[in-house]
Amino acid sequence: MNKVSFIVLERLGHNLEMNVDYEPDADIYQVYEDLGHMFDHADVRYANILRLSKSPLALSGQKCPFHNCVHLYRVVDFDRATKTDFTVKGYNARTEVDLGMLCKGTKGMARGTIVGP
Repeated sequence: MNKVSFIVLERLGHNLEMNVDYEPDADIYQVYEDLGHMFDHADVRYANILRLSKSPLALSGQKCPFHNCVHLYRVVDFDRATKTDFTVKGYNARTEVDLGMLCKGTKGMARGTIVGP
């Protein structure tokens, strides 16, 4: 069987800044929740969460079918991603732990935990 593959690239903005508390930003959690319907990203780092570009050359974002909004962030670097059979509730629990590293508090990078930029 013949197969044709293609990749669509999107112009993106900068990655998240270190030492900033992103916990109140529900959009980051929602993006990971969307990914949880398919797989586990397994590489949550500042450098792997990018903002949408403000460039007029960027693709116009499509509304998320789960949250009915255009997300302000994109996740990149899927080399560690794995397909899972997590329930959304289970994935959310895992994501909360992973994303907790980006937030202030005892586990947060903003408090000194080093998890590559």
